[in-house]
Amino acid sequence: MDKNSYSKSFPIPEGRVKRASSFGKIAIKFASSIFLDGTKELIGGRSPALKNLLIQEKNILTFIEELAKLRGAALKIGQLISLEANDFLPEQFSKMLGDLRNKNFHMPNYQLGEVLRENYGDNFLDNFSEFNETPIAAASIGQVHKCRYGNKDLILKIQYPGIRESIESDVYNIRVLTKNLRILPKSFDFDTLLEAGKIQLLNETDYLLEAEHQKNFYKQLKSDKKFIVPKINEKLTTSKILAMEYKKGVTVDQVTNLDQKTRNTIVNNLVELALKEIFEFNLIQTDPNFANFLYDDTSKKIVLLDFGATSKVSKKNIQVFKDILNGLALDRKEIVEKALINLRIFSPYASASVKKYLLEEIWNLSLPLRKNKEFDFLNCISSEDLTLLTSTLINQKDKFQLPDPQILFIQRKLGGIFFLGRKFNVRKNFSKLVSKYI
Repeated sequence: MDKNSYSKSFPIPEGRVKRASSFGKIAIKFASSIFLDGTKELIGGRSPALKNLLIQEKNILTFIEELAKLRGAALKIGQLISLEANDFLPEQFSKMLGDLRNKNFHMPNYQLGEVLRENYGDNFLDNFSEFNETPIAAASIGQVHKCRYGNKDLILKIQYPGIRESIESDVYNIRVLTKNLRILPKSFDFDTLLEAGKIQLLNETDYLLEAEHQKNFYKQLKSDKKFIVPKINEKLTTSKILAMEYKKGVTVDQVTNLDQKTRNTIVNNLVELALKEIFEFNLIQTDPNFANFLYDDTSKKIVLLDFGATSKVSKKNIQVFKDILNGLALDRKEIVEKALINLRIFSPYASASVKKYLLEEIWNLSLPLRKNKEFDFLNCISSEDLTLLTSTLINQKDKFQLPDPQILFIQRKLGGIFFLGRKFNVRKNFSKLVSKYI
């Protein structure tokens, strides 16, 4: 991981008043910029359009920079907007908002010390023979430090102060801000996205719950030849600090230099794990961030990290996923269509022509699976077809709806594997693997 990505230190705004003030500053900066730019347009004899003024690059940068400084629910929701509302946003806004997923600050050492003192006492450093104050990673709700405990190397995932307590107010403030700034179209189901983000954040900020999920995965995969789950250190784990054994590896997206067979195997193993999670574990880690998957070139295994965004898979949804696989195996479009409507992947209110088009695209994509052939991630859909698919979704915005939160996050996980397959130019036959769950 690139440590330079986390070289910026910025204090976490704590408390509702300070965080609400930060949202207010974003609105004020937008308003000031819009007023000045609008005045320039008028002086130049042009009629300013509010939409164009809002999406100017400097305004987008302001929005992204302030969300990154806030972290917590504000940053998480911004990241979700970039993932789920991508097709509904102006191109430059979508691109720059996407950068938010890689934009992180870490907290200064005095705040780090406060969190460690609160959880381990005044003499917190006595627990460690070594403690690296510079984080090796930083994200929306916490940062990661390497340390040495006795004769073992550990990782501490340390939650930012006040993040859990600020979730409700952050969600409210970002709802008001995006509505007032008209960042999203009225037709976009933002309330569903906010609710999904809030549920995920409440789970992710409960480190004791995350530790239980990680222990569950450790038990399920303890003797697995393809995956490693770091063991939790019970003594040092608290509700705000998650301690686990250190495992070496590089994030999976950085192994493009390895041979094609290895890249094929990595993606195949991730697909197999996702199927196991849905149909066997009934518990799925839904965060597609590549940093949550490390490849250890020595053991040839994938190290699984970050179980905060873990979701149980309901019996109802398991059955619907089985229906999709059965529909594909039987070559029955109507079964797949009904299942997709049950999952709310596309709206039952969409026109017959739109539903027919979307189903045809899914049918074309599933052809290798149905015909027991290799699935070509890179060439399974042309850039022209992808553009047409996107425009079709945009043109039916008034009928667009988001799936329920559980499906929304499973969809994100599967989408992450798909994009990794495209990045690795993977060609792989998954028919035998999928047939196990029909």
